[in-house]
Amino acid sequence: MVLKYMTLNTGLAEDEAARPAGPAVQQAASASRPNKKVKFLLLLAVNAVVWIVVYNIWAGEAQIPLWEFLTTNRGMVTGIMYNPENPCAIVQGEVVHEGDTVGGYKVVKIRREEVEFEKDGEIFTKRVQ
Repeated sequence: MVLKYMTLNTGLAEDEAARPAGPAVQQAASASRPNKKVKFLLLLAVNAVVWIVVYNIWAGEAQIPLWEFLTTNRGMVTGIMYNPENPCAIVQGEVVHEGDTVGGYKVVKIRREEVEFEKDGEIFTKRVQ
């Protein structure tokens, strides 16, 4: 008799999957899915961030500090040999002194921990990377 009962109920799991879930199960399932408003606000925030970045890159000439940060080599300054009388630095693989130009950047000042550059009237500093 037990064998017959097991044979008849082999589709039990399929029957349970086909039946609509109760309210408790529906609430648990809906709680795990993000709300449509949350999805919309997240999409809106991501869209705003993307447009801000695109605008700053597109209008890069007007946004020099951000443009320089995004485009200048991070490993531009690889070493500084500081001597108050004759400081020098290794910039893009070349030994430079104050007043030299390398890669279109003029070396304005060499300090113990950073080098000051000038390009197109804008001055910025880079630390050893």
